[in-house]
Amino acid sequence: MSSCNFVSLKTSHQGRSAYEAAISNRDSVLVEEDYDQAASLNTKRSRFFIASNNLRRTYEMKYRGATGSVNADPMAVSLAIDPSIGMRFMQVFVRVELEGEYTRGMLVYGDDIYSGHAIPPANTDVCIQANAAKFKALVFKTLAVSD
Repeated sequence: MSSCNFVSLKTSHQGRSAYEAAISNRDSVLVEEDYDQAASLNTKRSRFFIASNNLRRTYEMKYRGATGSVNADPMAVSLAIDPSIGMRFMQVFVRVELEGEYTRGMLVYGDDIYSGHAIPPANTDVCIQANAAKFKALVFKTLAVSD
């Protein structure tokens, strides 16, 4: 298996349940109180984090009904820094979709139930459940670094 852990967010999940993909979505969500905590740090990093996530956070809450912002990339980086944040993994074959009209650039994983092609052996561990408290602690520790 790959030594890099991916989080099953912003992916096309062929043959996997939406529930499995949603687990890690839930674990990477930062809610209003988290943004308040980030704002109270008042560092260059925390101000940048808030400003760069404001539009996405507003969109996800308004149009997707999320309780806050889903943070796929920060979760993936957190897992690379501290793999113990990951609590449950699934071994799957993952590839980056390069030809799809709607999924170009997305990770595609799991069974290809539509084409009938043989499924290559698993090539990575995908995190499907993470310790949200440890994730947030690492985010806030990073944002608290003064400049």
